[in-house]
Amino acid sequence: MSSRPELETLVRQVASRHHRLLARRLLFLLLAAAATTCALGSMFWLLGGYAVPPAFPLGVAALALIAGFAFWQLRKMSHAAAVAESDRFFGLKDAITSARHLAATAPEDPATELQWKWLVPRLKDCRPETITAPFPKRMAWLSLVMTGLATWLCLQPPSPAIAAAQREAAETQSRIVESKEQLEQLIEALEKDIVAPEDKEALKMDEFRKMVKSIDEHGDRAEAARQFARIEQKVRDSSRALDQKRDEETVKLAAAELAKAEQTDARQLGKKLDAKELKEAAEQLEKLAAKKLEAKDLKDPAAKKEKLTEAKEEVAKMRAISKRLAAAGKQRQGARQAQAGKGEGQQGQGEGTAGERAAGQMAEGKGEEGKPLEDLMAELDDAAAEMEKDLEEMEEDPDAEMSDEPMEKANGALGKLGKHLKGMHGKRMAKSKLDQLRNGLAQAQSFSQGQSQMLGLAQAPGGKEPGTGSSWSERKEKDDSQKNGQLAELKGQHGDGPSLSAVEEAESGTGVSGRRGEAKQREFARQVESFVQRDDVPESLKLGVRNYFEGLQSATPAEPAPKAEK
Repeated sequence: MSSRPELETLVRQVASRHHRLLARRLLFLLLAAAATTCALGSMFWLLGGYAVPPAFPLGVAALALIAGFAFWQLRKMSHAAAVAESDRFFGLKDAITSARHLAATAPEDPATELQWKWLVPRLKDCRPETITAPFPKRMAWLSLVMTGLATWLCLQPPSPAIAAAQREAAETQSRIVESKEQLEQLIEALEKDIVAPEDKEALKMDEFRKMVKSIDEHGDRAEAARQFARIEQKVRDSSRALDQKRDEETVKLAAAELAKAEQTDARQLGKKLDAKELKEAAEQLEKLAAKKLEAKDLKDPAAKKEKLTEAKEEVAKMRAISKRLAAAGKQRQGARQAQAGKGEGQQGQGEGTAGERAAGQMAEGKGEEGKPLEDLMAELDDAAAEMEKDLEEMEEDPDAEMSDEPMEKANGALGKLGKHLKGMHGKRMAKSKLDQLRNGLAQAQSFSQGQSQMLGLAQAPGGKEPGTGSSWSERKEKDDSQKNGQLAELKGQHGDGPSLSAVEEAESGTGVSGRRGEAKQREFARQVESFVQRDDVPESLKLGVRNYFEGLQSATPAEPAPKAEK
């Protein structure tokens, strides 16, 4: 290596000058290449109507920088090349190369000193800044033009149709997210209202919660509707599995029978059954359980008589209720047998509904032994009658011993009936919660499709905001039209105008006064439109009103009955 720092400084300056010129040339070249790539690549999105995603030009720019830096590193001038370039450019005829070689191999040689003395005055005229290269005007203009074109293309907005679709997708996504959050809150609120473990098992809220969480938030409206519909169908099937229509009809018949009783306890039980307070009714039935007679109380004749009197009173209360329940059960059994006979008569026509009838029977409430409610009522009455008969025999025969079997049988029948009623109460509460969840899913589906502007599944305590009312004394025969807000005042004279009733005089008429209805088609189009176009009316209510008025418009007058021939 040369011991002269002047030579090394000059060589480094020459290399640096070449590196800067190389970087300038690569800059315009890579800028043009990157801009051309962006312009051509952006056409892929623009031809489809979409805007160019910002990640595309940023990615192209990053790749261009990496490629340019790698190419610059590969094309950088080495130290030996910089020495040779210095000799060539400044016309030193390899003087720098010779001086460095002699200084490295023979520093004490007189030739080395002579070479250095010859080179020193010439180094003063070597200026690295004089090393130049022609400016790449064509490449610079091309890079600027392509950069401007690429920038303009990348900033183009999407087409109106695509923009509308993107806004709809964003709105749908936000609506799905909001629907999921409120459905989860609704499930939590419904689960908090459930106390009994058997009710929680019947509801399967954990399964519904997982299904709600699995809803894809990035799908379109059709996919969102399918997801909500699948969950709603699952909830509907679970609700149908809790259907107990037959037992509810039996309870209704039992309430009607108990209302005819003279005993207060029976009428109170009937009121509870009529009000569907099945849990309270079950507790009242369990209180009717007879107390077991101890053997020591039956030894003394006086104590035995007193205990038998108390037991007969308890059995009398039980019988007063069990007779009414058994009567209701017989009515239900008669209706069931009649329905079964009718089904056998229509077997050829009703094959398609056999599966539905079987599913309905499986869904009805059953006791521990698979018995319907009316059979449990009959079983209770038979056990109470047997217990009453046993007490009467003991009263007639002082030496007779009372068996515990009738009492245990009667108390067991009471327990089964009470447990069955509690199970009905649990299923009824669970079905109510599932119906609320199903309604919430329907609202969420409507909200996610943009058919409603508000979603209030999990209302805060206290209900909604207070509404507005009106006083009839201040209306003054005016009605505010919901169509356009104008007020219409009714004027006229009472009795004028068409009427749906006709009055005949006795002298000229048939002698029979009556009212004859005339079916006339009315114009309800404006009223229907003003109602169904309001945003504050739920979709379910709009549908009901629309069906009602369409039914009125499509109604045809009934044909008059033919007159009987005299």
